[in-house]
Amino acid sequence: MNTRAVIETYYDTVNKGDWDTWLTLFDDNVKIDEQLAGHVEGIEILRGAVGVMKKGYSKFFNRPRYIVVDGDQACGISHIEAANASGVAID
Repeated sequence: MNTRAVIETYYDTVNKGDWDTWLTLFDDNVKIDEQLAGHVEGIEILRGAVGVMKKGYSKFFNRPRYIVVDGDQACGISHIEAANASGVAID
């Protein structure tokens, strides 16, 4: 899968709530700096985060606004629209 396909699959699986497929996009030794979760290392931490996502949100969409791909690197700017488990909107 090329870089653009990885990015497109990332957003597609998140927006479908297909977290199990989303997890397959990452190496077991993944390292991520994420705005809410902070620094994350290892696929097991991401698996735990998916469990929280499934229980903590009644709705979660991460819609890309801009995607830039340069070889094997990419950057995506997106808008997240969600609701917590009680249905309170998060935008």
